[in-house]
Amino acid sequence: MAKKESRNKTADTVKIIYDSKRKGNKEYHARAGILRMSLTVLFLLVVALICYAVYCSIVLPKFSEQNQIYAEQLAQLKAENQTLLAEKGALETQKTALETENTELLAGKQTLEAEVASLTETVEQQQAENQAREAAEAEEYIPKGFPLDGSAQMKADDDEVDNMTANEERKEVIFQAEDGANVAATGKGLVIAVEEDEDYGNLVSIDHGNGYISFYRNGASSVVRVGDEVERGELLFVTGKKTTELGYSISKDGSYIDPLEMIEING
Repeated sequence: MAKKESRNKTADTVKIIYDSKRKGNKEYHARAGILRMSLTVLFLLVVALICYAVYCSIVLPKFSEQNQIYAEQLAQLKAENQTLLAEKGALETQKTALETENTELLAGKQTLEAEVASLTETVEQQQAENQAREAAEAEEYIPKGFPLDGSAQMKADDDEVDNMTANEERKEVIFQAEDGANVAATGKGLVIAVEEDEDYGNLVSIDHGNGYISFYRNGASSVVRVGDEVERGELLFVTGKKTTELGYSISKDGSYIDPLEMIEING
């Protein structure tokens, strides 16, 4: 019985009539189930389209705005990055310039050090030369020369006791020279006295500027005057037949010393 009833059921159909003046009427038959399914799918598509439209009108603008913000931030970050890169490049350029300048300064320093060393050596050499020259000049002011330019003999005056006493007090050495011998300064100095001498006739005193004073006593006339600057070996007297004796003495810082300890005889 059941099988008969199922066979006797009729299927629902939908009849669609398409009216066209050119092509005439057309009929389409579709089962109801398929139609309902199609309508359901269509409905779902419409809902999906509506959702998509809502999404595009509400959500997408927000995304677009957010994307715009992100894009602006990204552009700003890129600009900042470019600025940092430019600053980095400038710093590297400055670093290179400083390194070059430092290298040049080091080279200049080495050059200056070499110049200073050379100048120091030159100065030291000049100082040594100046000291040697000053020592040589100072040596010229020491009365170490021989007071006569010719041969002479020392004489001891035993006849005049008073004169011997005076000679001993000033430790004077008496030289017996030849006629026409020259009495010469024994060192460079300044003539501080040209005066009469009771024992010999004339006295010339020369201050050598270093504590030494040399005295020359002779009967001839002096050829120098007070204030004259004389060199070692410069003429003071010219001895004659009656003026061949020379009394020679030296004082150091006000005290007489033995002239023979000072005289250097060359040759």
